Amino acid sequence: MACEPSPLPLLESGTVDLAQFGDKMKLEMRRMEMEKARDMRNLDLEAEPKANRVKVEKSR
Repeated sequence: MACEPSPLPLLESGTVDLAQFGDKMKLEMRRMEMEKARDMRNLDLEAEPKANRVKVEKSR
C-alpha cells in the first residue's frame, strides 16, 4: 500500500504541532479502516454466489 506522506503542520517556531498531526493521523486511520471494511464486505458479496454454486453442483 503506497501512501504519500502528508505535509506536517508547522508552528511559527518551526516545530511540528503534534496534537494537530495526531488528529490528522486518527482521521486517516479511521478512513482507511472504513475503506478496508467496505472492501471486505464487497469481497464477501462477490465470493458468496460462487460458494453457493459449488454447493449446488456437489449435491447433484
